Amino acid sequence: LPLPPDFQCELADKPGLHLNPIHTFQHHFGFFILRIADHATFNVYKPFVGNLAIYAATALENRWQRDLLQQARDELEQRVAERTRDLSTTNARLQAEIEQRRQAEVALRESEARFRAVFESSMDAIGVSKTGVHIYVNPAYLALFGYADAAELAGKPILELIAPGQRERVLENVRSRETGLPAPVIYETRGLRKD
Repeated sequence: LPLPPDFQCELADKPGLHLNPIHTFQHHFGFFILRIADHATFNVYKPFVGNLAIYAATALENRWQRDLLQQARDELEQRVAERTRDLSTTNARLQAEIEQRRQAEVALRESEARFRAVFESSMDAIGVSKTGVHIYVNPAYLALFGYADAAELAGKPILELIAPGQRERVLENVRSRETGLPAPVIYETRGLRKD
């Protein structure tokens, strides 16, 4: 590991020792410490020691950078693995939701088809309204009120098919039901045929 930039060797002031720093522009790795008996002889080898320090510093820097790169690569691979696991889990959950929705849509279509079959083939007159306006009617409803086509009743208020003398009673039942008050679910009234 690199040393702190302000690191000082305690042996720097000792007589008979030569300290050659091992450092790059980015990091300081320590010192070559050589015991020198004859300074004149050492001066011949001093450039070699300096080059050796540069070589050692470069090797240590490369190793340090390689270790950092490997650590970053390992962390990245771990994050990718975690993210992949998360995405796989999310994907599986979404696939399950899609399948549930698909099954619900199939069930809804089947239910609508059964409802429509019962609705259309019923001998009883059935009309569906929203806010007092016709939405759907079955053939028996059309026959009861003298209409040939459901399009004739689409958007037409239901009260127009109720005898004028019965309309107020029907409206009272509707208002009571809308406000949560008790109202009869089944009752008789008189209707008006188209003809």
